[in-house]
Amino acid sequence: MDAKSILEIGNKFTVKKITVPSILIVIVLIFSAIYFQFFIWLKTSKEHSKFISQHIKIFLDINEKQLKKIETYLDYNLYSYTLNELSLPFFARNIFVLNKEKELVLSYPKNHKLPRLEHIFDRIKQDINYSVPYYSINLNQLSISLLDTSPANFSYLVELDLAILDNTLKKLVDFSVDDSILVTDRFGNVFASNQEEFIRTQENINHFNFFSQLKTKNSFIGIEKILGSYYVIFAKKENNFVIAQLTKIKKIIIPAIGFIIFVIIVLSILNTYLIFSINTFVKKNIASRLKELSNILSRPEDEQIIISNLSIIKNKNYFQELNVVINKLIYYLKEIDKKNKFLSQKNTELSFLINNLPLWLWYLKSPTTFGLVNKNMAHFFGYEPEDLSYQDIESKLLTSKEVVQENIEENKKIFAQGIIGQKQSWYENKAGEKRLIAITKIPIFKENTNKVESVICVGMDQTEVFLESQKRKELEKRLLKVQKLETIGTLASGIAHHFNNLLQSILFYIQKVKNKEENKEIIQKIETQVKKGKGFVQSLLNISHKTPEEMEVFEFKNFIGNIVEVIKNSYPKNIKIEAILPPSEIKIKGNPGLLEQAILNITNNAKDALKNEPAGKITLKVESVQEETGQNWLEITISDNGPGIAPEIRDKLFEPFFTTKGIGEGTGLGLYLVYQIVKMHKGEISLEETTKGTAFKVLLPITEEREEKGSKQQKQVSSLPQLNTILLVDDEEMIVEGLEEFLTSAFKVNILKALNGQEALEVFQKYSQEISLVILDLGLPGISGEEVLKKIKTLHPKTRVIVCSGYHHHPIAKNPKQFGAELFLSKPYDFEQLIESIKGIFYAD
Repeated sequence: MDAKSILEIGNKFTVKKITVPSILIVIVLIFSAIYFQFFIWLKTSKEHSKFISQHIKIFLDINEKQLKKIETYLDYNLYSYTLNELSLPFFARNIFVLNKEKELVLSYPKNHKLPRLEHIFDRIKQDINYSVPYYSINLNQLSISLLDTSPANFSYLVELDLAILDNTLKKLVDFSVDDSILVTDRFGNVFASNQEEFIRTQENINHFNFFSQLKTKNSFIGIEKILGSYYVIFAKKENNFVIAQLTKIKKIIIPAIGFIIFVIIVLSILNTYLIFSINTFVKKNIASRLKELSNILSRPEDEQIIISNLSIIKNKNYFQELNVVINKLIYYLKEIDKKNKFLSQKNTELSFLINNLPLWLWYLKSPTTFGLVNKNMAHFFGYEPEDLSYQDIESKLLTSKEVVQENIEENKKIFAQGIIGQKQSWYENKAGEKRLIAITKIPIFKENTNKVESVICVGMDQTEVFLESQKRKELEKRLLKVQKLETIGTLASGIAHHFNNLLQSILFYIQKVKNKEENKEIIQKIETQVKKGKGFVQSLLNISHKTPEEMEVFEFKNFIGNIVEVIKNSYPKNIKIEAILPPSEIKIKGNPGLLEQAILNITNNAKDALKNEPAGKITLKVESVQEETGQNWLEITISDNGPGIAPEIRDKLFEPFFTTKGIGEGTGLGLYLVYQIVKMHKGEISLEETTKGTAFKVLLPITEEREEKGSKQQKQVSSLPQLNTILLVDDEEMIVEGLEEFLTSAFKVNILKALNGQEALEVFQKYSQEISLVILDLGLPGISGEEVLKKIKTLHPKTRVIVCSGYHHHPIAKNPKQFGAELFLSKPYDFEQLIESIKGIFYAD
């Protein structure tokens, strides 16, 4: 390294360590000088304001004390005294005597008029009141009034001349030509000033900015242009007065500028001297020593000569100071390195903690700028933390523009008002993933100020909580539907019970005349309809109760053919009915009444959909299909050419109470009941995709069981072992009478009858030893059938009991043996069925 390189390093060191700090010192001193000058001015202005305020108070207090002396002249004629003799207040020019209603009693001088008190007084409650300054027509100048309300019967008011106060204030405060003092009332009327130009502008003073600011503040400090010049203003409210000091800005700036120029000159001279001294030192000492060292090392002597020459340099202590400085520098660098390693470790631990918390964490440098952003938040939006940190929020557009703008507006509000912000919003990333985030934003204030410096933001993922709440709401809806079904089921059970009793009576009398040839065909049709009614009752109960149904094997082609004939004869003529039936017979095992109702529910929906179609068409197609497993199915497709079903409601079709029909047109139970009936038959139902209209496909399993042929013939049995007397218990008298007639003709037995639970127990207790069989209904008035059964089995456990009821869902219907009954017959039942059941019980014995 040569001397030139060392000089360059020295110059850079001088610029960095001397010139730049010098410039910074100059800037600091400039602002310090301006602030110091302003501080002195503000302190002086406050002292002037305080002094003037005290003087005005003294002025008012002196006049107040004088006003109280007027009371001594009440008993005399006021007009016989001069103003001086009355001892009026010092600045007073007239006096008014008022009664307690504030009405004028006496004025002095006589021609003076009483000012309007409500205009010049804010309130009249104290013993002494000072009015706001106002223009007096009596004195033809700006005045202020004093009002004494303390005497028992009268009040006294005087008007004071403010011109004297103005002249006094000018003498009390010594101002330069660049300073102005203004004393105004709270409406902006100038009544005292050391500058005539401001007296002339008293009508416009309330339009000045500083005066407008005092409407909401007690004091004002600022700069404003007034009458063509810029003034530094200090103004303060004192009771009903405003005191303002105005100083031309040049009075503050010029002294500061002079001081600044002086500082710049001194620092420039000092800076030049230091640069020159350092360069000289480098040339004379360091450069020459380095040159000498270089020459020694470049000589061709052996090592001993070089070492001895270096020892000479060392003994001369040329580099002693430099060696000390370097050793200290190395020590401090090592310490700094230790601290940096410690801080780096803590920074790594903190970064690990922040990035692995299950939260979004970031802070805002401004309403539109990110600070640091943690990994969880950045990765959700497809970025790394460094890609988002210290970036503009709008430029990244992490989610929808609307959500970004909402966040920016909220950020601005937090930075402006210093409030905590809390909000839940949906955020969507580039991949389309949506998350519900609950964000809390906490403002951080600058030390000892109310200004927000930054905002810390914490986001918690609430998506799973939201989805769980939605599931809970959906479960609550389903529970409500179940409760509705239970209510309907209860109602249906009651209806079914009474309807079954009615069907039972009809069936008994049908069977009575059934064997007569002339009535056989008609009676057969009536019997078929009664059995359909029974199927309807069972389907009504199945809305809410899974009851065991009576299944039978039957041929489906004739069954569906009869249904087609019914709908052809009953549907409107604009609807064409087409049936595509299989060529061969297909047998299934099921309940014909329930299946007929299911098919009619689907076709009725198709009919309603086609009511506005001029050429409507309903097609019923029946065919057999086979699965790969070998299972044969009966496939029923019911389609129409109507408007079809909207995609958004397809998933709701089989839900209870869902309907697209108007109020009073549908219950929402039709397709739900179809679904239940199909499931009951171990089948499947689905809505098929079509280009036009609607198509439902129903699959039912085909059976290989044989169809039962013929009808059971009633056989008269002369007697049965151990069957002596039968007790019939039912609340329907027609059923009891029908049973009595059939049973006496079928068996040679005695019949006892009871129409309610209480009567049944009384009869049984009387004839318990004779009664072999009890045929018992469950729905009895008073004591229920279940309770009657319990007491009969308690009194005589060996008595046989057959329970007959329309309550298919009752526990006895599912397991009669558990309750002591022999069996359960569902109303309405065939007489042959009852006979065979009785024979089965007693022949078994």
